[in-house]
Amino acid sequence: MQASAIDQSDFWAEVTGFAQQVTQSVGNHLLGAFGQATAAQKADGSLVTEYDQWADQELRDRITQAFPTHGVLSEEAAHIFPATDWCWVIDPIDGTTNFTRGVPLWGISLGLLYRGTPVFGHVHIPPHRPTLPWLLAR
Repeated sequence: MQASAIDQSDFWAEVTGFAQQVTQSVGNHLLGAFGQATAAQKADGSLVTEYDQWADQELRDRITQAFPTHGVLSEEAAHIFPATDWCWVIDPIDGTTNFTRGVPLWGISLGLLYRGTPVFGHVHIPPHRPTLPWLLAR
């Protein structure tokens, strides 16, 4: 059975609203540690802070609660592609080096894949408060 245009519109409105709300909420919390966090080096050479890990878990928990049939692929967790049609891809602090050094060019990045194809992207940049949503497919 194919979803109607109204059902699809409702779905995309839900996805967009969720992405805006969750990234603003997580971003507001992260602003309290902006420029004060200490980073450690991961095995792949990239940096991670306790705030990356907190934000990662918070985003994963909220995605699972809002979209229980969707999978999640995260920079801070094992990179195992979930066996689901819908998969969120998250980078909890995109720009960890800038975050730790107090440079206001970092954000929270969310993407949504449908059967491996990117269909939605959302970047929230807390220090400047802009949000950049992209809906790639309807």
